[in-house]
Amino acid sequence: MTTRRAFRVAGLIALAISTTVPGGEAQERPQPTVPYEKTSETTADTVNLDPLVVEARREASQVESAVDAQIAAPNVTSVVAAEEFGPFNDTNPGEILKFLPGIDILPVAPGFNRFGLRGIGPESTELLFDGLPLANMHGERTSRRFDVSVVSAADIAFVEVRKLPLPSDSANSIGGTINLIRRSALDQDRRSITYQFGLRADAHDLATGPLMEPGGRGMTRWRPNWRLVWTEPVNRDFGFSVALGQDDLLLQMRVSDPAWGVGDGTSGSPATLSNPVLTSASLLDSPAQQKKTYVLANMDWRPCPDLLLSAAVGFHDSRQRDSQSVYTWSAGVPREHGPAVTLGGPDQGSFSYNNASWREATSRTTSAQFDAKWKKDAWELSAKAGWSRLAFQFSDTGNGYFNSTFIGPAPVPGLISIPSTGVGSGTANPLPLAIDFRQSYWGLTQIDAATTPSGRHSMNPGDYTEPVAWWSNDVVRIGGVRSRPARAEEILTSFKVYAKRRFPLATPISVQLGLDWNERYRNRRWDYLTWRYVGADGTPDSPDDNAAAIGSGPGTAGFDGLYGYPEPESISLSRLRRR
Repeated sequence: MTTRRAFRVAGLIALAISTTVPGGEAQERPQPTVPYEKTSETTADTVNLDPLVVEARREASQVESAVDAQIAAPNVTSVVAAEEFGPFNDTNPGEILKFLPGIDILPVAPGFNRFGLRGIGPESTELLFDGLPLANMHGERTSRRFDVSVVSAADIAFVEVRKLPLPSDSANSIGGTINLIRRSALDQDRRSITYQFGLRADAHDLATGPLMEPGGRGMTRWRPNWRLVWTEPVNRDFGFSVALGQDDLLLQMRVSDPAWGVGDGTSGSPATLSNPVLTSASLLDSPAQQKKTYVLANMDWRPCPDLLLSAAVGFHDSRQRDSQSVYTWSAGVPREHGPAVTLGGPDQGSFSYNNASWREATSRTTSAQFDAKWKKDAWELSAKAGWSRLAFQFSDTGNGYFNSTFIGPAPVPGLISIPSTGVGSGTANPLPLAIDFRQSYWGLTQIDAATTPSGRHSMNPGDYTEPVAWWSNDVVRIGGVRSRPARAEEILTSFKVYAKRRFPLATPISVQLGLDWNERYRNRRWDYLTWRYVGADGTPDSPDDNAAAIGSGPGTAGFDGLYGYPEPESISLSRLRRR
C-alpha cells in the first residue's frame, strides 16, 4: 500500500511525502522539519511537527479468509466459509456439510444426523469444534459416530475438511476430519446483528390441521423457527459474539416397502426376474418432530499483538418425538401370482402391527472451551482445553404411553416370546387366513382376507370362503407391549498443546511437537421391559383382547394418500397405558 501525506500550515511551505508499506506490515517514519516561509511575524527558521499516525485497515471477507487458511494448511484441506451458502433455515451442521464434495450425509427423518468421508462410515469420521471434540452419546447406541442433529451451526464461520489424517488427529479420523470453526468478532470492524424468523411445515400437502402425536394430542403442523446472532467487536483487541435460537421441524414420513421374490419355493407358480412374486408388504407411517433450542457465546481478546485468547460456551436442548407405525401384510408362500395379483397360501396369511413405536428423546449438551495462541516470527505456540457434558433421556411410559406393541420371538435371551398384535399366522389372533393382494409397482392397492367357515385350520384353498375384515380393531388382538426407557451420560475432557517452528529454507519446512489428551466417561442404561396383555378375563390371546378398546382412528379403514395402501384402524398406546 502506498500512502501520500501532505503538510500545510499557515505561514509554512507545503510539503508532500509518499511512503510505501508492504501488506500486513507497519512502518514508522519521523515527521520532517518544515522550513518557514519567512514573514514579518516569524523569527525561527524551522519548526518540528507532532507525530502523525496514518493507519489503513481492510476487512477481509470470510471467503477470502477461507482461501488464505486453505493455502496455509499443512496438508490437503478444503476450507469453506459458511456465508457462501447464504441464510439457511435449519442450523443442523448437516445443512452445510451436504453441499461439500466428498462428504456423505445420511438423512434420517426429520433431518440429518450422520455423515462420512471418502466412502468411510460415520464411526471413522471425526467432527471437531475449533479443534476439540464434543460430548455426543445416544441412549440406544455406544458407537463413535457423531449425531449432528442435536447441535447447532449458528455460530460457525468456517468448515475445514481434511481427507488425509495428520499425526495430531485421533484414531477416529480414519476417513477424515471435519473441523467447524466458530465466528470471531475480531474478524469484523463493526457491529453486526442478524435475525431470522420463519414457519416450517411438511411440504407434502401444506395442511393446516393438527397432526396427532403419541400422547393423543394434536400438534400444529406449522412450526416457528428463529435465530439471533450478535457480533460485537468492542475494539481492535476485544470482541464477542452471541447466537441463540430455535429450530423446530415436524415431518410426516411414509415409506412403502414391498418384498418381491424369485426362484423355487417362493410361489406355487414360477417366479422369475420378469415375473417376481409379491410375498409381503409393509407401510411405514412415521410423523416425527425435531425441536432444538440453543444459546452460544464466544469471546476473543488480544492482550498483545502476538497473543490471542479465546473462550466459548454453549448449551443445546434437543427434543425428538416420533410415532412410528409399521403395518405388515404377509401372503406366506403364494399359491399363484401375476403382475397385478398375488393369491396367498392357505393358513399362512397375516396382518400385524410390526412396530407401532412411539417415543420421546431428550438430549442436553453443555460445553466450555478455552484457546490460547501465541505467534511471533517463526515460532507458534498453542494450547486448547475443553469440557462438555451430554445428558440423554429416552422415555415412553413416563409420558403416558408404551414404546411398542412389537415384542417378537424372544428378542432378548430369557424373555418369554409374545405374539404380535394383529390377526393371522404368528399373531395374538391365530385365525387361519389366506390373504390375496391386488398390487401395482409401488405396493398394494387392495387386500382381501378370508378364513374357513368353521375357523379351523386347513391347507385346502377352496375352504377359505369366509371374508375377514382384517383392518378392523374388532378382529385385531393385542399380544403385548414393550417399554424401552434409557438414560445416558457422557463427560468429555480434552486438552491439546503444541509448539511449532518454521524454517525459511529453499524448501520451507516446519517442525511441530505436541500433546493430545482426552478423557471420556460414559454411563448408559437401556431397559427392555415387556408386558403380556390378558384383558378382562385374565387369559392371553382370548376374544376379549381385541384392539377396539384402544382404537383412536375412524370407524372404517381408509387409504394411504401417497401410495394408495388400504389402511387399518389406528390404535392408541396411551389408551392402552391407561388400561
